[in-house]
Amino acid sequence: MFRITEDPYEQNDLAAVHPDVVKRLAGAFDAIPKAEMVGAGAAPEPDYGDNRGGSSSILPDETPPSGSPYAEAEWRNRP
Repeated sequence: MFRITEDPYEQNDLAAVHPDVVKRLAGAFDAIPKAEMVGAGAAPEPDYGDNRGGSSSILPDETPPSGSPYAEAEWRNRP
């Protein structure tokens, strides 16, 4: 537990100093309803029966990128 405004680098953990606050926050967190995990895992590949679709039909783009890799450079150069 940290005071971000006073300790932005999180050097001083205040959990030991305020165990009552930690207990209250942990209780509030545990009270949040948990959703059931649905569909955990990879999605099945579509099977169209004629070799179209699915990740195996995606070809890599060999075109080299154009322009600056930095968004800031684009903003600075705008008229």
